[in-house]
Amino acid sequence: MRKKKNKEVLDEKKGEKDIKDEIKLDNIKQIHSAVLQFSSNTMEIKKLFISVLIAYFTIMAGMITKISISTNLAIKILATIVVLFWILDAQSYYYQKKLRRLITKLQNELIEKADVTENTGSSMKTLQRLKVFAGHILKSMFNMSMFIYYLIIAALIIVG
Repeated sequence: MRKKKNKEVLDEKKGEKDIKDEIKLDNIKQIHSAVLQFSSNTMEIKKLFISVLIAYFTIMAGMITKISISTNLAIKILATIVVLFWILDAQSYYYQKKLRRLITKLQNELIEKADVTENTGSSMKTLQRLKVFAGHILKSMFNMSMFIYYLIIAALIIVG
């Protein structure tokens, strides 16, 4: 009788772990879909950026022949466009990386089969977390994916 009860308890615990693992696998799939969407968004942002640049230069070319426009104003408008798209693209890149780190964490939890509490970062000091957060933001803004923005900013600096 006692062996039967122990076996039932073990089966129940195994069932709970299986459910937790299935939920984590579902979470990984959903997060992966979100990562793919963010990845697609970064490419769409760059396409839109190029379209806006073409429209900007077309409008500026038309205005130069009809109206006298200040070079400084034209450069400021262009710089504003570049910076706004750069921030938008960096934000998508940041969340893409953040979600990938979450996927890795969930995968590691599945591999280790360890019960991890929801508050895994509680032992990390606030200052350390802020440094890590700042590092992730900087990596999001300064990576080779953002090269197009660097080129245009460099051209603006040279021209301006």
